[in-house]
Amino acid sequence: MKPRALLAAAAGYLRKNPEEVVKAARNAAGLRFGVPLAALRYLAAQAKPNKRMPKDIELGAAPPALSFSATVDAMGTPLRAHAAVKIDEVEISADALRIGIRLTDVRLKLLDEANDSPVATLVKSGALDLSKPGNLVKFIPKRPAAIVEADGE
Repeated sequence: MKPRALLAAAAGYLRKNPEEVVKAARNAAGLRFGVPLAALRYLAAQAKPNKRMPKDIELGAAPPALSFSATVDAMGTPLRAHAAVKIDEVEISADALRIGIRLTDVRLKLLDEANDSPVATLVKSGALDLSKPGNLVKFIPKRPAAIVEADGE
């Protein structure tokens, strides 16, 4: 994304929604931080498509969480994934930034019912327990360094 295009989009949004400036000031006074859904939708629409990126991204509000849906390719299996994401806690210290995220309402839907891949078989059988996605993430062999711990939701 080009910075000039990003600034032009932000200015256009604020021209159409001047009440956002008041909301931002009120949030700053209460030591809160908010990002308009329109900004997140804009950023999702600007992502350059490639094979590894999710497609058809939909963002919505599911108070107190953010609803997220996307089409993904999991090991050659096209899936529609959905989850509600809530930022549970933010801890800032001199040597670390820790953000607690809670995933709820996690669902996977096969887009190609005829697919017989291992992932499709797991989804069809219901063997994946999506009620506690943290337990699945806990056992990922090459977990990203940014994920320090995962448990339950």
